[in-house]
Formats: sequence, structure tokens, C-alpha cells
Amino acid sequence: VRHGEKVDKMAKFPQKTVMRGNIIASFSDSFRTYAFDSIGLFCYLAKNYDGFEIFKPTTKSFGQNNYSKSTTILRNFLWSDPACYEAQQELQLGMTYMEDAQWYVVRKKDYSFAAKGGHNEEGHNHNDVGNFIFATDEGQMIADMGAMEYTAKCFSRERYTLLQNSSRGHSVPIIDGKEQRGGRKAHANIVGVHESKFVVELQDAYDTDIEKITRSFEMLDDGVLLLDVYESIEGHQVTERFVSLIEPKVEGTSLRIGNVVLKADACVSVSKDVVRDKKGQDVSVWLMDYEVKGNSFSLKVELTKK
Repeated sequence: VRHGEKVDKMAKFPQKTVMRGNIIASFSDSFRTYAFDSIGLFCYLAKNYDGFEIFKPTTKSFGQNNYSKSTTILRNFLWSDPACYEAQQELQLGMTYMEDAQWYVVRKKDYSFAAKGGHNEEGHNHNDVGNFIFATDEGQMIADMGAMEYTAKCFSRERYTLLQNSSRGHSVPIIDGKEQRGGRKAHANIVGVHESKFVVELQDAYDTDIEKITRSFEMLDDGVLLLDVYESIEGHQVTERFVSLIEPKVEGTSLRIGNVVLKADACVSVSKDVVRDKKGQDVSVWLMDYEVKGNSFSLKVELTKK
């Protein structure tokens, strides 16, 4: 079967968002994990698209799945083929970059990382230009909360007053107490994309006269080094915010989150909020704020043993 380039990219998009295990890059209105239980669809794609990766379902049986569409049940029945799972591939290490969306994903042996540029008028948008996720086999340590409970408020003019949709609920700076603005003009400028480094400018995402905000992520063997550099920061108050769904523990001048440690040469304050996720369940979220002194801020997210 011959497919156009656009359809081929659509078919392979899910595998590009997988970080490790069932953890996915949960930007915008997405889930943090996925069951990979649409086995009929995945078998069909594997047979018809070269290079399509099969991921092992994480549910124990179809009886545990609450399919809401009869077409999904029928498709799984007609297209499922155990043989396609016998040859399933291991998670591919390395870097993937989706140029149009400006999504950057790196899978390494012991951790995975995802960051995004983009703009703040995307489909199912969150104001999250420059946001990132750091994941280990234990889950998202620095997290993107993903989709919230869909309510009338979520799709009203009040959408970006909600923590999950606003930049306040993402790992991006807060400038003079203000979050990112909305709209397509609030966008990133991509400076560099390499397997070991992702560099993006964020100044256009804010209503500020700071001339340039350059955020770089350097991939290391034992973690990721973030460096934010501000030009003309005089007279401005900048707070670096980071988000986790795991309660951080203070260890001297560092913060431990699961099996990683956050190290920065700055004072940090931690606050807790509670949000409702797509399933309508309460989720605790921890917000870690560092006050920037000088024209730059660096943070290392480092793997460590418990």
C-alpha cells in the first residue's frame, strides 16, 4: 500500500511521543501514560507502514478496558494479530524532533527527556512555550500534568485562569509575577536542535521588555542541565518554576523527587495545589519556585540512587 508523506507521519506520531515504558510526552490535553491497548489499530499500522513500532499493551485483558465505541471493539477484533507482538521492537534510544510542532524528545538508557517550543494558540492548547518533561522508569519526575477534567470553564474565556492550562502550571519562568500570554504571537524561536542539546528563545511568549530569554537543555549521561540566560533583566523579578506530581524532599540545598535530585545555586520555595485530571480524580501537584539572581539561572536534574 502506498501512502503519502503526511499520512505516514500521522501513523508514526504515537511512537515519537513515547518516552519510556507507558510514559508519554503529555503536552497540552494529553495523558501522562497510555495503555497501548488499541492492538487492532497498532497491528494494522505495523503491517502497512514500514518502521512502525509496536508497544506492549499495559492492560491485562480486554475485559478491563472500557471502550466507548463499538467501532473500536470491532477494529480490535478484526485487525488483531498475535504475530505482530512476537516481533515487537525495543524502545529506540536517540533523539526525535518534530519540526512543525517543535517537539524535542530524547530517549537515553536511564532517562528520557521532552521539551517543546511552539506557540500558545495550538490545538487543545496550554500556555507552555519552553516547557519540559524529565522521566525515568518510575514516571515523570518533572511533569506535564496533561489534560484536566473537561468542564464548561475549561472551554470558556476562563480557560487560562486554570492552573493546568496556564503557564503557571508548567515548568517555565514567571516574569514580574506574570505568566505567559496567549495567542499565536506568543511563540518560541528555535536556536539549535542536536541530540545532545536543545536551545530555544522564549521572550516572545511574555509581555516583557526583556530583550532575549534563551533556554538551553544539555543532555548528560546522568541527567539534564538547564540554563536560562536573560538579557536586560535589570528592574525585573524572575521566578523559575518547576512542576512535579511527586512531593519533593529537601536535602540540604537540593530537592529530591523520586530517583532524581534537583541542584541549583538558588533558594527554592515549594507549594502544593490540587487539580482534577481528565478522569475527574484529584491530583496533588507541587510547584517549586527559584528566584533568579543575576542574568542567568542553571538547574541540574540528576539521576541518583535512593
